[in-house]
Amino acid sequence: MSVVHGMVTEREPVRRTQSGMRGRAALALALAATLAVRSVEAQSNYRSTPIGGRTTLMGSTGLNYGIDGAAPFQNPATLVLVDDERLSFSVNFYTFTAFRAPRWYQPAAVDSARFGAFDDPSASLTDLEFNALPSSLCLFLSSSRTSRLALCAAATQTSSFTFASERQDVGLGLGRLTRIQQTMLVSFIRFALGPTYAVQISERLTIGASLFGGLAMHRSSINANAQTYGGPAPPISSSFYSGSRGDTLELHALAGLTYRVGKHSFALALEAPSLHVFGVGAANLNTHFEGAGASTRSVGVDGSFVSSTPFRVGVGTGVAGEKGSAELNLFFHAPMGRAYEANLEGTSVTIDGAGAREEKMNVVIARGARAVLNAGIGGQYLLTPTLSVLGGFSTDFSAAPADEPRGDLLNYNTARTHRLSGTIGFGSHAADPKEGELVIGTELSYGWGKRLVVNSYQLPPEFSRASHGTFTALLIIAGSTSLASIRRAVSDAAGVWRNR
Repeated sequence: MSVVHGMVTEREPVRRTQSGMRGRAALALALAATLAVRSVEAQSNYRSTPIGGRTTLMGSTGLNYGIDGAAPFQNPATLVLVDDERLSFSVNFYTFTAFRAPRWYQPAAVDSARFGAFDDPSASLTDLEFNALPSSLCLFLSSSRTSRLALCAAATQTSSFTFASERQDVGLGLGRLTRIQQTMLVSFIRFALGPTYAVQISERLTIGASLFGGLAMHRSSINANAQTYGGPAPPISSSFYSGSRGDTLELHALAGLTYRVGKHSFALALEAPSLHVFGVGAANLNTHFEGAGASTRSVGVDGSFVSSTPFRVGVGTGVAGEKGSAELNLFFHAPMGRAYEANLEGTSVTIDGAGAREEKMNVVIARGARAVLNAGIGGQYLLTPTLSVLGGFSTDFSAAPADEPRGDLLNYNTARTHRLSGTIGFGSHAADPKEGELVIGTELSYGWGKRLVVNSYQLPPEFSRASHGTFTALLIIAGSTSLASIRRAVSDAAGVWRNR
């Protein structure tokens, strides 16, 4: 038997549910603040992960004046603006997220023949979460007066959504009660590592290029249990479990340029679609119900997995003067081919009143993506030579198709969320620019869309979609320093240790 999802063919009968601080002090603070995992929305949101703290606080711009860890991933040409031999710290993002879905436990139609005709207006979910993420680390080196070389590592996309042991008690009338327990653990991360080189061709023109090796990791574990009992009808019990994983190695290449005319700057950056190297994936599904008939179904499959990034065009314009800079950036993502694909083989076992049946499965789960246009506008203004204010606005529209999330064996897109963000922050700069800077600020964003949920009011339970709204407050702490400052810090620490 074979199944093709997101394509044309389906032959196996599977349900298609789918610095006041300076130099060394800034280094100590940034390293001490490093923790782990930011909660955002989905892997189809190409701007979901803020890579550089300074860039993020300026409305996720940086095509013209990026000088932090985002530069190699936004526009490699801006590397020539970075001071000699500089380390851009792992940027730290601390988030508080409030998630609400008003119809989480009753997302779709109720099987009235088994559960009765009712509508529960209180079947909502509210989830609060606090997380942190170190995002990027870049080492910038000067290869000549007009060129720069960098080695960078960053999480360029992340997605995380978790909750556990939630319970909803629903009175159905006629003395009947339903209790629902759900657990959901879904995550996605795309990590990139590689070199970047930029060279100043003339006083006006600078070009640069980056080549990264990438690793993308998808994980999904969704559980739901429900019990309906009381009244004259027999009790009903059901359970649902769906789990999947996918790992893929890729190559990423991008190039960019900046052209300056007086105080004005124009930028262009192009990123090629990722080149797949290797990938593996697996998925399993188990559903069971009893009390209104009885049936158990188990599916286990594994095989290959591909998760690709699209062709990207970034264009920007900006103006810079003695008191600061401002820029406007546009990012157009144009998917060419499938956003992801899994070719999986395994078995499906169904046990019901007719006995046990085992079927071989050949599953192809593939899906494209929508083209999206995102914008960012932001700037930095020097209040004093050593203190600046940064701010901006940005969009992050989802590239997931309009009918996502669908619910299938893979569950690659568990949400389709659009976000609007605003940022404000402050930068503390050393009198000597080479000694480094520290920036601190916040990003406030609001997201809306659909998220995958389990409808336990169908037998067997199946996937459905629930509308949601998400508010996120993000605390950003980032910094940079020269390698000379790091050497002095190490020397001072060694001196203190020797004199103990």
